[in-house]
Amino acid sequence: MKTLFRVTIAVILTLTLANTNCVGVPNAVGDATAQAGNATTGTGATTAAQLAALNAMNEGSARLSGNTVTLTGDVRVEGDLPIPSGDTIINGNGTINLTGKGSLFTIGEGKKLTLDGVTLVGVADNNEPLVLVAEGGELVLVSGKITGNTHVSDNFTDSGDGVEVNGGIFTMESGTISGNTTTNNEGGGGVFVIGNGVFTMKDGAITGNTEGGVLLLRGGTFNMKGGTISGNTIRGGGSVRMSNGGTFNMKGGTISGNTASGSSGGVVVNNSTSTFTMIGGRIQSNTDSDGFTRNGWSLRLANNAKAKWGEGGTYTKGGVTQTGGSDITDTNDTLIAIPAR
Repeated sequence: MKTLFRVTIAVILTLTLANTNCVGVPNAVGDATAQAGNATTGTGATTAAQLAALNAMNEGSARLSGNTVTLTGDVRVEGDLPIPSGDTIINGNGTINLTGKGSLFTIGEGKKLTLDGVTLVGVADNNEPLVLVAEGGELVLVSGKITGNTHVSDNFTDSGDGVEVNGGIFTMESGTISGNTTTNNEGGGGVFVIGNGVFTMKDGAITGNTEGGVLLLRGGTFNMKGGTISGNTIRGGGSVRMSNGGTFNMKGGTISGNTASGSSGGVVVNNSTSTFTMIGGRIQSNTDSDGFTRNGWSLRLANNAKAKWGEGGTYTKGGVTQTGGSDITDTNDTLIAIPAR
């Protein structure tokens, strides 16, 4: 058996780490804390002793420079990893595996976490999203992957699985959100945006998630500027789904190859308080496994919802030119929007 250490990586990051088949030893926690107490305080508050303790558990697994932790190997984390105020950066080619229930990171007021190259892996029976971005918090995914989390919930307002943006800001510059699942059939298997949260996707891929790619609810906003949403499956409909006040501004990127049963595999706007504006990008080749073509495989509007084209660009529906600013109706056709330059 190997030993479970509680190790502090800087004032910026506290990790509870364990190798496979580990058990806790309180003295190891106490020793690491005692060594930390003898360190010089300040911006470089991580001590050589703390870093040595981490590397002793998994040799060469991390390096520290200022507020940046670089993973060079894989680590296993038992629970939530608190992060401090300011900007914390975790990069490298390592994997952080969640071993217990709960969010791996909760990013709240005044806190910003940047992930670059790191893979985050969840668990199969979680009761929380893998990453939670709360009000006043910010997450930036430069590259890497968020994967393997199953959020067991039947509550429509508790749908987040890979990432939940609840009042915070999430910017996806690249990387992948894949292989996540929620048991709620309303969506949000990949990303769930609620409570005035803002998700901006510039590049990367949301793919292979169960119960949809993106769910917007109660003031959630999604600005898609690039990247792909593909290969997601959902029972209720919508690889991107808006309900009860969501806003989706599609300015680029592609939504394709998603599958629903009984509804649309593409975009679903579920009521009149939600809005979808297509300014750029492409929606195509989404399917409904039950064959309900009347619902629109590319776009489905329900409960008096509306969708509009942008202004001043080139827009086509199934190859037929559309007027800027006009309504988009339910359709199985390919939708292409090219904004004015």
